[in-house]
This record gives sequence, C-alpha cells and structure tokens, in this order.
Amino acid sequence: MRGLGAWLSSGPLCPVCGGRDFVPFAGRPGAECAGCGAKERHRLMALVLPHVPADPRNVALPVVHLAPEPGIARLLHARFPRTYTPADIDPARYPARPVPLIRVDLCDPGACFRPGSVAGYVHSHVLEHVPAPLSQVIPAMNACLAPGGFHVLQVPIAPGRSDEDLSPGLTDAERLHRFGQRDHVRRVGADDLARDVLRHFEGFRWLDVAALVSARALRRAGVPEQARTGDSGHSVHAFVKPG
Repeated sequence: MRGLGAWLSSGPLCPVCGGRDFVPFAGRPGAECAGCGAKERHRLMALVLPHVPADPRNVALPVVHLAPEPGIARLLHARFPRTYTPADIDPARYPARPVPLIRVDLCDPGACFRPGSVAGYVHSHVLEHVPAPLSQVIPAMNACLAPGGFHVLQVPIAPGRSDEDLSPGLTDAERLHRFGQRDHVRRVGADDLARDVLRHFEGFRWLDVAALVSARALRRAGVPEQARTGDSGHSVHAFVKPG
C-alpha cells in the first residue's frame, strides 16, 4: 500500500508557491491557486522558466519582467538576484515591491534600453494593452536583447482572426465588446498568431515547451494540455536570440 507521502507527492502542486489547493476562477474549475492566486498561465510560466537558458555573457545585464506578477517576480528574483528588473508603463501601480519598478513604454522600447543591453524579457498578457503595432513593438524589443538573450511571453488567444484598433477615440465599451477588456487595443486570433506575433522571432531559437514540461507536471499544476501542445492564452512562447 502506498504511503501518505507518496500519495501527496502525486497530487496537485502549484509550481509558484507549492500550494495544493486549486479553486474555480471565471467559471474554470481548478483555475486559481488558493495559496498565491496563480492562474493556469502563471503556473505554466513557472514550469517553463527554469528551462530558459541564461547566457553567461549577459550575467550583468537586466532581466526585464514587464507588468510583474508577484509569484513570478519571486521566482525570477531568486534566479537573477542582481539583475532582476521589474517594469511597467505605470510603476505607481506596484507599491511596496522589494525591487522598485522602472518605467518602460513598449511603444518605444529603444527609449528605455540601448541595443543589445537586455539579458531577457518575461511578460504575460501585456501585448494586448500596447497601443502600437506589434510589427513595431516586438522587433524593437528584440533589438534591445543581447545575443543569447531570451524573450518569454504569453498572449491571450481568441478563436479565429485577429482584431486591432489603435484609435485613441475608441470607447471603453467598444474595447470591451471587441477585445474583451476595456484597456485592450487588440485581440490576437489563433488563425493569425504566427502572422501577428511569432514571425517576429524568425532566426531565434524556439524552445519547445512540450519537450521541456512533461504531461505529468502539467497535470499536477492544473494546466490544460492544450497549453503545452497547442496554442491558448495559457501557452508560453519562448525564444533565444542568436549570436
């Protein structure tokens, strides 16, 4: 007969905080960790990040965590204690953080970072907020990456085609109707994910999440299988810059 310890070791486990209780969120059973509030996408991010290589040439360069979630912030700060750099367009939204945030406007990343000066980016559900074309934003971010630098991201993905409207006069109600949230400017559609996001990483080394994270680890973390082998809003897209 298996002991209690063995049974517990195979039960649910949040990779962000070690919690074992997942509760419903937004109609999704087991979507949120009761201990730290991590959703499925945060838990998958926590499983992927230890496998993202850090180039030793970039050891003194900042690892930039955009719109930093507390749980992922703790994991990144533990791995990069000297260079972890949380950032947001509005740092005042994040009071009392162990590491003060810097202000970064992704409409013009080059105004914040010199070319080749960033060791890595980590961001989750950020690009849908940026009021500039992704064909401008992502290449500009990647230009700031040093050779060997990493770019790890998540975007919400809707069925069908993408929709975008950068008009400053678009009302909150219109944004809510078209994009699902009042502060979004776009919806990335599954049919257009490669065109809108992934093509901007041509020449980068792609990290295969399905090879890095086992199906068992995914089940323990309460993350849908599609996030590992397909494309969803929980999926992690990870790339390493050549050179």
